[in-house]
Amino acid sequence: MVVIVAVVLLGAGVFLSLSGLGGKMFGPLNSRLRLTPKMQLVLQVQVQDAVNEEADRVVGSLQEDLRRAQIPYTSVDRNDPASIEQVDTIRIGLKGIPAARQNDLRGLISQRFPGWVLTPVSLTDYGLTPGAAELAALKRETVERTLARVEERLRDLGVAESAFRRSGGGPGAFEIVVQISSGVDDPARLKQIVTTRAHLEIAPVKDGPFHSREEALAKYGGVLPLETRLTKGVPLRGEASETWYLLSRTPVITGNDLRKTSASRDEMGRWETDFTLNKVAAQRFGRYTESNIGNRLAIVLDELVRTAPTIQSRIEDSGRINGAVNREEASDLALVLRSGSLPSRVFILEERTGSK
Repeated sequence: MVVIVAVVLLGAGVFLSLSGLGGKMFGPLNSRLRLTPKMQLVLQVQVQDAVNEEADRVVGSLQEDLRRAQIPYTSVDRNDPASIEQVDTIRIGLKGIPAARQNDLRGLISQRFPGWVLTPVSLTDYGLTPGAAELAALKRETVERTLARVEERLRDLGVAESAFRRSGGGPGAFEIVVQISSGVDDPARLKQIVTTRAHLEIAPVKDGPFHSREEALAKYGGVLPLETRLTKGVPLRGEASETWYLLSRTPVITGNDLRKTSASRDEMGRWETDFTLNKVAAQRFGRYTESNIGNRLAIVLDELVRTAPTIQSRIEDSGRINGAVNREEASDLALVLRSGSLPSRVFILEERTGSK
């Protein structure tokens, strides 16, 4: 787990500090493994994370589409399925659509979101849900992308491995089995790398910090402003109290915008992780920071605000994450960021070590 304790945004770089980082196969394992596995992990992919994020993407796009089409609305937001068992209940609510514009709304949905189903709730309110095929494909792709990234991380570690999806339906459809035959010198480190989501976002801060979620909600009468979210922060050093920030739902930069990551040493010889944004992201970030000097950006890693510094000048394409205890920590962070964030969290359901 990465714990970022300080961030300074200066010139062309983002400087972060941290204290720690804490080939698909669908047949029998024996076809790829010649040795008795030294470790076996059964991972459960929390597909509701990816489904919720896809719904957030649809919400953001739909709000923009409604504005462009000049279709008035009161709110567009989604519910929050919190488990695999609840994932099929995902639903976006649209409120305040004039009855006279319902045909325009239906045409917009049909054109822009063909896999989603619009259902009227009242004369002015609607529910929008993914069709059965759309939802099934999203869940399947989430597991397959998770499998590919887990395999990439294991290859980067240089371990002999086999990973495959569980076959069949039910909860097992969201499980991945990983078997390691050699190279397991530090099982705890390997598990940390496999399960770290590394979901990185740099998002605008709208308000905060607050001492509690309830304090933040009270300020806005229990209803958050449109297109915002409450996100918990890492406690400040020496303080046990909670911190919460009101952030934009739409980040400026995500981990998918990184072009390159690597471990290196800073001017004082301390280990750090350097990163570079791709060209498109660098241009976008430069424009945003140049026009928002004096505002704050939150560095969010795995759904926690690590810090929320003020933009002091234009920031372009590079940054560094410093403060790693050793080369291994800096390299591990570079590895998980380089492979790309897991589309959903993964939990270890079962672990076996040694001979079977």
